[in-house]
Amino acid sequence: MADLVEVLDALLSADVREEIVNVASGTPCAAEDIVLGIERRLGRAALWETVEGVRRRTLVSVGKLGKLLPRAPVVERLGAEGHLDRLLDRYVPCY
Repeated sequence: MADLVEVLDALLSADVREEIVNVASGTPCAAEDIVLGIERRLGRAALWETVEGVRRRTLVSVGKLGKLLPRAPVVERLGAEGHLDRLLDRYVPCY
């Protein structure tokens, strides 16, 4: 949430208007990695159910955001190594 607030503040400060931007990690995370990270932090095992189907690749980019905010440190952090771990470390303890 802190990253989102920082991005919104930077966009408003830069007077960006009428633009749609992706405010995400910039790197897609596999659902399995997210669940495994939650399991580790909670010290519990999830009940896994695998459903057959076609895997799809999700295209995620914060490229446009980077062009609109070229000097904003938050944009660099969004796709940085360890982003998923930082997110899980911050929010899993809330549950």
